[in-house]
Amino acid sequence: MRILPVFAFALLLALPVWAQTYDGIISDGHAHFKGKKAKPNRTIQAMDRNKIDVMVLWVKSKGGWKDNDTLEFAAKYPGRVIPGIAFQNKGWTRNKKTFLEKVFQKASSGRFKALGEMSFRGKIGGKPNAAPDSPHARVVLDISEKFNLPLTIHHNAFERTGGQWVRTDEYQTFVDATLAYNPRAHIVWDHWCGQSTPADAGRLLRRFPNLVCGLAWLHKPSSKLPTPLLDGEGRFLPAWKKLIEANPARFIIGIDANSAPGPLRNFDARVGMFRKALGGLSPRTAARVASGNLHRIYGLD
Repeated sequence: MRILPVFAFALLLALPVWAQTYDGIISDGHAHFKGKKAKPNRTIQAMDRNKIDVMVLWVKSKGGWKDNDTLEFAAKYPGRVIPGIAFQNKGWTRNKKTFLEKVFQKASSGRFKALGEMSFRGKIGGKPNAAPDSPHARVVLDISEKFNLPLTIHHNAFERTGGQWVRTDEYQTFVDATLAYNPRAHIVWDHWCGQSTPADAGRLLRRFPNLVCGLAWLHKPSSKLPTPLLDGEGRFLPAWKKLIEANPARFIIGIDANSAPGPLRNFDARVGMFRKALGGLSPRTAARVASGNLHRIYGLD
């Protein structure tokens, strides 16, 4: 084995913060199968290339994917997949009568380890899939608590006004009528807690001890999103860094890719952005956000 000389180690230690990256294990808290051209096996290859040990997986209905496909894939790659009950389908978006009954049955089977991605609005400023105070959402929170299944939520309450993104009243309605309904449920509110500001995210974390902020969408340019997370160098903005360092157990990352050809081509670049952003955190916090927190939340350790 080749040994680096002492001066090489000194050089590495002397690298400025902007040049540092996180090089440890990553655990992916947000993954999908989607579309007829999806190649699930290539997702495992992408994980291996990028030192990703495990992913939380929910299928999307486009392409005919079902929850049974998730279970079969998890069985094919034991220890690499956390199988989730999927919500990005017409059962949820059209409030089909039997959908929640099936969710309850699947949750009670013990075969699934997660719920999600329960979407209230598919796109920022897009059409609603459910009201922010939906009684169906409260049923899901109860299922999450009863079967100890972490629930990942997608809700970004913004509209375009005068060329600017403006947060709507849906945000507070969702917080007070849905999140507060059952604070015992374990919630991952993705896209940094619904595109919150650092101050708002801090208030949420103090109010809800079981809430975790997911950092999926890190790969998108901050300028195109309502509330930025990263600076121009790809590092967490100072207020976000301060919040994450003060709450190192309350954040996880998610590549938020699917197994279609396009996302797979961009997979390595997405992971690279996470590694760069994490490199600006303290090593201990970076390791927790990158992997340790997800292992704890899903009982992997």
